[in-house]
Amino acid sequence: WVGSVDGHVYRFDPANGHFTNVPFPGRDDGRFSSDRIWYFGEGPDGRIWLSTLDELVALDPRSATVVERIHASDRMPLGISAALRTSLVDSDGVLWFGGTGAGLVRYETGKGITAYISQDPSDPASLSDNGVRSLYESSAGTLWVGTQNGLDRMSSEDRRAGRNRFKLTTRRDGLPDNTVYGILPDPRG
Repeated sequence: WVGSVDGHVYRFDPANGHFTNVPFPGRDDGRFSSDRIWYFGEGPDGRIWLSTLDELVALDPRSATVVERIHASDRMPLGISAALRTSLVDSDGVLWFGGTGAGLVRYETGKGITAYISQDPSDPASLSDNGVRSLYESSAGTLWVGTQNGLDRMSSEDRRAGRNRFKLTTRRDGLPDNTVYGILPDPRG
């Protein structure tokens, strides 16, 4: 699967070595967006998710057809200043989306979006910044969220109970910079 800067989506066929355009239903030009495809990821059910400036779209990977659309809203801003950029399927099968200005979005198969998590300046246990750049789940089930203002972590207990409480690590705690673009464990976990 490939998303282009002109809003087209392509599917690669390894058998013949060719890319095929996947048309968006109802658009004469076949594009998914008048702008670029900002993000691709896979959900727990195998569906392919992509983000445009104004919606999240799920594709069935077998038929390459659109099976779900979630439009941007006040609660889930999208666009240039809030493009989704990362996702993670956690150990419970929950799909998390994060983006530049979009905060953190929790999606559960069969239920849809179950939480929009954003920074609350009056709550130090809230997400530290709505600019989410990376996501990681540890073997213990801790959700790590790399933001533009540090590294947030939500315990597995809080994550499973739907308590959106985070502990923040920043430069003050030893990070070399507060913007966290990627998270990987070292050999010790």
